[in-house]
Amino acid sequence: MYSMLRTIAALQPRRSVITIEDPVESIIDSISQSELDPSGGMTLASALRSAVRQDSEVLLVSEIRDPETAEAAMQASLTGHLIFSSLHATDVAATLRRMIQFGVPSYALQSGIRAVLTQRLLRRQCGKCQGDAEQKVHCEACVGTGYRGRVAIADCIFFDGSDPVGDTLSRALDRGVSAAEMRNDAIAAGWVDLRSQAETLAQQGTTDLPEVYRVLGEN
Repeated sequence: MYSMLRTIAALQPRRSVITIEDPVESIIDSISQSELDPSGGMTLASALRSAVRQDSEVLLVSEIRDPETAEAAMQASLTGHLIFSSLHATDVAATLRRMIQFGVPSYALQSGIRAVLTQRLLRRQCGKCQGDAEQKVHCEACVGTGYRGRVAIADCIFFDGSDPVGDTLSRALDRGVSAAEMRNDAIAAGWVDLRSQAETLAQQGTTDLPEVYRVLGEN
């Protein structure tokens, strides 16, 4: 999210950008960043509503963690603001179902969400010992762990009519199906999920299956 805000600040310096964070994790020049003060009783949702009244164009809310914040974020999105936020969920299907659980209607999600990006970091196999049990014990490059560095897996699904997977998930929202059914529909539409990406990296030797299972679980 910080990378996207930096891009906006660099390419569109006159655009009004406000963040509401808990806490501020990185300083970005030329944008207004605010940090919640729990002792003052202000919540992410109330701070977001206040920021909307300040005629902001782009807003970052550090995390959607409750129905109140979800509702405020969607209202801001539907009134023309560009909102960035994070949510704890396993993938795009789980993200949409989580928002439904927060009480956001499916039609609001279809109108208010432009894209959902999910990502994980996998430890990269050490290039020197290649994770070999005997060699890694004495490997100085990875300090005996078998891993050195990390590699990202990610997918970004758009809901603006340009992405067949996004269109498929929108229709699944209308039907009210489970996250598992949504995933099956998305895969049939060409979605390459995080697990498939991770397993491909394991086959290529970039990482290994134990690391895939550690990050994504065994199922």
